[in-house]
Amino acid sequence: MKKTHASNQLLWGGRILPEEINNPTLANFFLEHFKMIVIPVKTEEIFQNKENFNFKGTEALIAFAKKNNLITRGHTLVWLHKRLIPKWIISMPLNDLKSFLNFSIPLTISRLKKNINVWDVFNEPSANDANGLNLSVKSMLELVKMSFKIARSCQPKAELILNFSDIFNANSFIDPLEFIKLAIKESVDLDSLGLQLHFGPHRELRLHDWKTIKKRLKQFSVFKKPVHITELSVPSSSFIDPHCCFPKNNPINFGFPPKWSEQNQFFFTRELIQFLKTLKIVKSITWWDLTDAIKTNSGISTFVNFGGLFNRQKQTKLIADQLKSLTQL
Repeated sequence: MKKTHASNQLLWGGRILPEEINNPTLANFFLEHFKMIVIPVKTEEIFQNKENFNFKGTEALIAFAKKNNLITRGHTLVWLHKRLIPKWIISMPLNDLKSFLNFSIPLTISRLKKNINVWDVFNEPSANDANGLNLSVKSMLELVKMSFKIARSCQPKAELILNFSDIFNANSFIDPLEFIKLAIKESVDLDSLGLQLHFGPHRELRLHDWKTIKKRLKQFSVFKKPVHITELSVPSSSFIDPHCCFPKNNPINFGFPPKWSEQNQFFFTRELIQFLKTLKIVKSITWWDLTDAIKTNSGISTFVNFGGLFNRQKQTKLIADQLKSLTQL
């Protein structure tokens, strides 16, 4: 399996679901346009409880990656999201959670490290939505530091990423920039930063003006760490999407133009990519939703409204037709 890429080349990745790799149209499109694949290693997908685990879906994607010589990124070893965290973890005292992570992180890495050497170690540590245990900043930072220490000991040469959502600080209990400062001060053993860029029908995903977007993204350059855009999605319609992550929200109310379209999806993404290239620190970009048409086990088809590259009729959108022009910017 290919492990590296040219350091001066922006690496493009995508997320494809286990049920999508058996669709020739989607699988062939993925392989034509992406060189990196997201491998899901989230607790709620692997661990039924503290003792029982199942890597079946994960290993199917690894087999697909291995067969097609794709770079892999494991996502994510620790995520405490309020809506997705298993109930048996929510009820854990902090010390019990630490004991579980001392079991789950080594188990996951030891099982998959032959095929994964880039890991999103901790996901969204500053976001309110991802603080399912209502931890203080101090306790969250302690948990992050411990998780990176465990991951490093399991795979010393792996690239370890600290991944952030809500980068505009609309719904966080601490500004992501401030959390990164604290993590560096506390010597958290991270190699890179991950930034999620979803634009959609929710206040923390609202579309800001270009001046605000560019100013905010530049602020993450001060840490002199490589940056991965670990999740990118942009809507192709302003209509309410009952199958996205925010089915009741109208995107128009969150800063979107009334006529958001497939054309605007492409033009916005193109300008964003052009700007990210100027930052020099951006190492990779991962498009999050391949298609609007396929639902996951949770019933969700896309993260933001109509954010796929294919529509519900499984036809390519403008952004899919022009994706090579974006990846070659």
